[in-house]
Amino acid sequence: MKNLLTSILLASILLLSWGCSSPKAEDLKQDDDYLEQAKVYLQQAVQLLMNGQEAEGAEYLQRAITSSNEALKRNPNSAAAYRTLGSIYVFQKKTDLAMTSLNKAIELDPNDAESYKWRATTYAQQGKIEPAIADLDKTLTIDPRNAEAYTARGILLNEKQKFDLAIDDFTKAIELKPQAVLYHYRASAHIGKAAKMIGTQETSTLFEKAINDWTKAIEIDPSLLHAYFMRGYAYFEMKQWDLATPDLKKVAELSDDPRTKERAESLLKEIADKQKR
Repeated sequence: MKNLLTSILLASILLLSWGCSSPKAEDLKQDDDYLEQAKVYLQQAVQLLMNGQEAEGAEYLQRAITSSNEALKRNPNSAAAYRTLGSIYVFQKKTDLAMTSLNKAIELDPNDAESYKWRATTYAQQGKIEPAIADLDKTLTIDPRNAEAYTARGILLNEKQKFDLAIDDFTKAIELKPQAVLYHYRASAHIGKAAKMIGTQETSTLFEKAINDWTKAIEIDPSLLHAYFMRGYAYFEMKQWDLATPDLKKVAELSDDPRTKERAESLLKEIADKQKR
């Protein structure tokens, strides 16, 4: 779960904070700031990694490290350079080096919200959820409109089954930066809460809220197959077979994940069996 949680955290931070394009590092002039060059290399690395190009991504991460170190040679007290270096180590899963760099960044600039956010991600990589939440609290104290921090904290709170707090954080993130994935996260928190309240009247209300959120996620991003699967599953649990069927069929036909495809097909078979009775 720890690796999955970290991946979700990183994806959330990247999807929300790196939505805009940037210049290529190769286009920067020789005398351009090394720190900016490092940031560009890091963004290119992340794009490659998210596309499954691991070798190329690793190469660009190394370029980003080289540029960050050059920046630190010129300014050994640059909190931003230490923060950038720490974030690179996060992607390399070198948590000790990441922590050292991010601690230094915070020492040099205790009011840098981004350094706390990246250190929170490092703590999450190490499975240290409480310190991660504490750092995200600090991030939001400094920058109350940091949608990425609300998202990350919501994910951690959801992991700890503090569903109401997680829902509040996802709602705040949605208000600041509406994204399909945020509706998906909030829907998952509704389902998590419903699972703890089986047999109560609120269960169906929570399922309906989750379905509404997955519907919104699909409206924003119709390619989000996992939202179709989860909405179909929610309809299935509510015994709304006619609504569950088209969602699950779409997943069974289009998903390239064998496990998800198999689960969708299994639910469709159950629906067919129930409708025969």
